[in-house]
Parts: sequence; C-alpha cells; structure tokens
Amino acid sequence: MYKHAYPLVTYPNIEVDALSISVEALNRERAILAAPQLFDLIVRAYPPQFEGDNKPLPVGTFATQYGIEHLEGEDRTERLEWYAKRINKIYNLGGNFHVVFHPGQAGRLIGSFKALPGEAMEEHTGQYGVAEVLVDPMFQRLGIGAAMLHAGITYGFKEPNNPSQGSVTDIFNANTKINKWYKRLGFSREKPSGKLKFDNDSALRTTYYTTPPGITLAAIAQNLEAGRPQLALNFMTPLHK
Repeated sequence: MYKHAYPLVTYPNIEVDALSISVEALNRERAILAAPQLFDLIVRAYPPQFEGDNKPLPVGTFATQYGIEHLEGEDRTERLEWYAKRINKIYNLGGNFHVVFHPGQAGRLIGSFKALPGEAMEEHTGQYGVAEVLVDPMFQRLGIGAAMLHAGITYGFKEPNNPSQGSVTDIFNANTKINKWYKRLGFSREKPSGKLKFDNDSALRTTYYTTPPGITLAAIAQNLEAGRPQLALNFMTPLHK
C-alpha cells in the first residue's frame, strides 16, 4: 500500500507477531495519505489514559475531536481537509512524521510520533524536538515506543542527527507514567507549554521536558539501550531515498 520513504530503520530484535519492526519517516505526501490512520491512532491511544470516571476528559472526547469514522459527506471531507492542514503545518515547520506499520499486515499503523526542530517548540533552537509518541494499545509494552524514540533521535530527518544536540518534548501533565519514563531517560521538567483545548470545553495541560546541560541525544540513546538491550547496535542501516 505504501512505498518506503527515508529513513527506514529496522530493529531485528523488536518484534510484532514474530516479525521485526521498522521505523520510517514519511514525506509530506505520504503523511497526508496516511492521515486518517495517524489521527485514528490518537483516537485509540489516548482515551485509556485520559477519558472516563476520575479522569480529566469525558468518554469520546478524542473520537469527536480527531476521528473520522462517525462522519459522512461534507463533514468527512472537512475533516480530511483539517487533517491535511495539520500535517502541512508540521512539514512547513521543518518536521515530519515517523511511523511503524504492522510488519505482517500491510498498511496497518501501530505507532507514530512527530519530529520537529527545536525552534518550532518556542525557545529551543538547536535542540531536537519529539512529540506525541503513540503506540496502538494492542501493541504496547513490546518496545515499539522505545524503538521509535531511538530511531528518531538517531535519524530524525533526512540524515543522521548531531549526537551532541539536546532534545525537547511536550508531555501531558496527566500522563504520569510517560513523565516518569522521560525522566529516567535523562529529561527534566522545564516549564508549562500550554494546554490542548477540546470543543467540549475540556483541556489537558502540557509541560516541556528538555535534556539539561550535559545530556545529549547520544546519552538518551544509551539510556534507551540500557533499559531495552534489544535496541543496542541491533538496528539496520537506514535506507535513504
């Protein structure tokens, strides 16, 4: 269904259904084609964390805000145009989408994240930005999220990143598990970055986490490998188109 773009990084020791996964960066055109799946992944990945009793959002918030399955006719067309506008904004800022497709089911998206230059995330020029590291709930705890972040900080754009750079990410305050994971990797809480507002008047506050002085992309990669040895030196050289 999709033709490989650059870069494509394969992790032989991170598997889904006994098949090795690959992390690849989508060019703008492929990202727009994959938009319904990219946003459907948001609809599937976030509700278990944020929607329901004793949680900050009512059930159905993400489906209403980002989903397309419930829409028809002009509403569906408008949602597709909105997807394209959101994706174009990322690429216009110099960023891209990284994805993992199911290795045995062509075109089935099971993981994604956005890569952004630091200057696109307020005052973080010279840093490498990551945002919305998402894994389908059916395929979590297999190392896919770690592999995506590992591939992203190593090959975030069309060529390898400078390993001496730092990194910045934008995390929902309510996602305490993810906050702790980034801290273990070497990130530190910096400052509030705003909030994501929804049409039902709900909101999720966000905070920037950055690598402090002395913590580089190389150090984050090493910390990822320490937590998941399958990542260490077990990825194939990416293919560039």
